[in-house]
Formats: sequence, structure tokens, C-alpha cells
Amino acid sequence: MKTLGFFFILMFSFVATAGTLENRESNGGKGIVVGEKAYLLDLLERSPYDASLPSKTTFVLGLKKEAVFRLFPASFPREKIYRKLIDLNQFSPEVMMHLYNTARRLQWELVEGPLVLTTDDNFVDGHWKGYPLVQFAERRVNAIRIDRKMWHRLDDVNKVALVLHEIVYSAIDPISTGFQSDLTRFFVSSIFSKEDFRAMNYEHTRLFWQSVFFLKPVIRD
Repeated sequence: MKTLGFFFILMFSFVATAGTLENRESNGGKGIVVGEKAYLLDLLERSPYDASLPSKTTFVLGLKKEAVFRLFPASFPREKIYRKLIDLNQFSPEVMMHLYNTARRLQWELVEGPLVLTTDDNFVDGHWKGYPLVQFAERRVNAIRIDRKMWHRLDDVNKVALVLHEIVYSAIDPISTGFQSDLTRFFVSSIFSKEDFRAMNYEHTRLFWQSVFFLKPVIRD
């Protein structure tokens, strides 16, 4: 609990000095290529690798499938992106709707690579150490440009995770500190891990992430 409190203090000390980010190029999802397959760096944070997608959906008032589908190109795994947003509703409806509303202002494009590697993430540890990082996507204001070749090497779990990575990073962009990449990767890694996602179902965890996304904290009974 002391560590969490310290993290809050440290994070918001940077928020006080946050600047505008309207016109800068910034974080994009990175990963590695192993053979013919590509893996998002966020999902490699979890050892052993256990990333997965929900197999079913439930009804969520205010989130229509058709509305979600309109946010992404037809070539994207839109059904699975929708399922993951529904999955997040179990954790925090406030966070889920904030990410959905963030996605509404983003535009997506597959482009010819390679993309220039940004400097915000440059560390691969453990089993994956030694594999060079590859830039999968980059963000220019609200435009998300994804390397077409790398996109086709990702399986659907990693594609959905890459999309969520870009949405999450955009949603916490006002922090304007070096914490953005770490927070984004930690959140995405956690919500795609069966074990870690279950472990997030605590009130203090929800309050923390609601604060990260600049939401009014909601305490549940």
C-alpha cells in the first residue's frame, strides 16, 4: 500500500508540469519478430506468456457493436476488439467508456514500413532478451499508422492488444511524462493475462486506474 501511495505522489508530481501534446509524434506499439510471427512488447511483460481474448460477450448498455465496428477498418478484428471492450466493463465501466470515447477520435491506417523506432521503450528482458525491437505502430496526433507487414504477422490476440495499446496511450497522454509507456504496457499486459486480469478486481486497483485516466473515482459497494 505504501508503494501504491508513493506511485500516486510521484505520478501526479509530473502531471503538475504537463505540457501540450497536440502536435508531437509519440509512443507507438513495439514488439519482436520470432520466425514468421510478431509479438507485442506489452504481452511479453507477462511470464509465462498467457495472453488471451474473451470467448463470449455480454450486453453492455450504451456500447453498441455497430458503433464500435465503425471506429476501425474492416480488415481489423473488430468483433474481438468489441469483446475486449465488453470484457473491460467488468473491471470498470468508467475506464471502458473512456477508452471507447478515446477510440472515437483516432484514425487508423496500414502503411508500408519499416517505421522508425521511437526511444520510449528499448528494453526486452527474460526469455526474449536478444531479439531486436521492431516498431509496429506510431501515433501522429490522432492518426495511428501501423506497419502493414508487421500487422499481418500478428495473431488476433496481438492485433487487439496493439489497438488497445494505442487507445490506452492516447487516453493517458495528458500525463506527459516518461510514465506513459510504462503505464500503457503494464495496463495492456494485465488486461490480456487471465491471471493478472482477475487480480485487478480490487477496489484500490480500480481507483488507481480511474485516476490514471483522469476519471472521477467511483467507489462500489
